[in-house]
Amino acid sequence: MGGVVVEHGILITYSWGDAEEPIQCASLKEAWEQAKQLVINEAEEAAAGWDADSIIHFDLDNNKIILNYTYDNTFCYYQCF
Repeated sequence: MGGVVVEHGILITYSWGDAEEPIQCASLKEAWEQAKQLVINEAEEAAAGWDADSIIHFDLDNNKIILNYTYDNTFCYYQCF
């Protein structure tokens, strides 16, 4: 991130240890709305690309959405802050 502080955004991490650069958002609410859309798009891509079901968990207490790829039981975590 090169020293840039992101006040609100989305941190995407994976159960296999990879992570994306944080996505900056104007507010926590914006981050949550954008994360929901990202998760839905990713689940749709998994369904089309691997003919696989996914499960989406909403952890409202921790501002996190968890996408479970059921075909290999891996996870993608969308942490909003």
